[in-house]
Amino acid sequence: MLQLAIRLGRDSSNKDKATYYNGQIKRMPDLLNTVSKLYAKKASETVEEIRKCTSFFVIGSGPNIATADESALGISQSAGVPAQAFPAENFLHGPIQTLRDHMGVIAIAAPGPLQERIIQAAEASKVIGSKVIVLAPKNMEGLHDFDVALRLPDGIPELLTPVIYITPLWQIAYHFSLLGRGCHTDRLSMDKPEFKKAFLIIMQEDKKFE
Repeated sequence: MLQLAIRLGRDSSNKDKATYYNGQIKRMPDLLNTVSKLYAKKASETVEEIRKCTSFFVIGSGPNIATADESALGISQSAGVPAQAFPAENFLHGPIQTLRDHMGVIAIAAPGPLQERIIQAAEASKVIGSKVIVLAPKNMEGLHDFDVALRLPDGIPELLTPVIYITPLWQIAYHFSLLGRGCHTDRLSMDKPEFKKAFLIIMQEDKKFE
């Protein structure tokens, strides 16, 4: 979809922007490969820090609202605990009131106009007592007080950051599924008879649930 947008942009008044993003998107495969290999090794360590959390909030802004939503989905499926995504300001105007020390907050502080606000939300969550993971560019200072700081490559335009920032979050979800807490990596909860019975109701044409 990003490539389609760039191609359409070449025939519009945004031709210069399209050319810029075309150059940037060509960097993505190498960056993705680097980040994937790095956090494949570190994801298990991150999960050890947050494995006792009974629920999670994932917060982001701009294009990374979708990253937060995808991350919350992955954690819910693999960790077997509730995870919910919110735009930063929505989180601060309600859900933050529910935080306790057995809960986790994942803050996606990608470059963009609300980056500082997301860091503030993460700092506030840490003061309350929650476990906090922050994703941010390598050059950002002052992240040592968080439980986990995931450093991502610098210089990625905000529009393209979801391509990179979702990768360590998927890897964290995968390693949650390896803990043996009832959520199989591939089958999720489908080995549990109550889940098979439940999914037979909502997927009546799928014979595997019979």
